[in-house]
Amino acid sequence: VELLTHPLSQRLTWTLAHFLWQGTLIAVMLAIVVEFLRIRTASARYGLSLAALLLMLTVLPLTWFALDESSPSPLSTQGTQPSFSSTFFDYSVESSAATETVSWWITLQPVLFGFWLAGCVLLNVRLILGWLATHSLLRSRQLLPREITAQLACIGWRFQLSIPSVVFASAQVSQALAVGFFRPVVLLPAAWLLELPPNLLEAVVAHELAHLRRHDLWVNLLQRVAEAVLFYHP
Repeated sequence: VELLTHPLSQRLTWTLAHFLWQGTLIAVMLAIVVEFLRIRTASARYGLSLAALLLMLTVLPLTWFALDESSPSPLSTQGTQPSFSSTFFDYSVESSAATETVSWWITLQPVLFGFWLAGCVLLNVRLILGWLATHSLLRSRQLLPREITAQLACIGWRFQLSIPSVVFASAQVSQALAVGFFRPVVLLPAAWLLELPPNLLEAVVAHELAHLRRHDLWVNLLQRVAEAVLFYHP
C-alpha cells in the first residue's frame, strides 16, 4: 500500500492519466494530416505513423518533468509529503468540490496505479516469453540448399546482404519470418523450398529482406513496448 501511494507513484499515475488525452490528441492529429492532406504513399504514411508513435513515447517523460514537484501535498494532513495532484487543483480556497476531489483521488489513485502496474508486468512477461520463443526459432535454423542459395544470390546483391548468412530454412515455422535484432535473419518454412516456384520464393525473400533493411524489427519492438506500458489507452 505504501508503494502504491508513494509520492512518486502519485506522480506516475498523473503522468499516465494525462496520456489519455495526449495520446488521443496525437492520434487525431495523425488522422487529420493523413486524410486531409490526402497522403496515400505507403512510405509517407509509415513515416508519419512512426513519428506519432515516437511522439507518444516522448510526451510521457515530458509530462513527468512538467508536473510541479515542489508543491505541498493536498492529500497529507501534515503537508510534509510531496505530491503532484496539487499541480492540477487549486486548494487555496477550501470548498466542498475541492474536498470531494481530494477524497476521490485518495480512493482511486492506488487502485489505478495498481491496475496499471499489474497489466504492465503481465504484458512485459508476455513480451519476454515472445523473445525466448524467437531464440528457440533461431536455434532451429538450417542452411539453405546450394541451388536455392544460388537462385537467391541476385536478390542478396540488390539488398547488399549475404544470402547464406541471412536466409535460412526452419521446420518450426509455417510462414516466412524476419527475426532477431542485432543479427536478424529470415526463416523460410522448409517445405516451401520444394513447393514454391522460384519467382514466388524470390518475392517472399525480397519482402522479408526489405523488413531487415528498413529496421522494422526494431520498430516492432518499440511498438510492443509502447503497447505494454500504455495498454490502458483505448
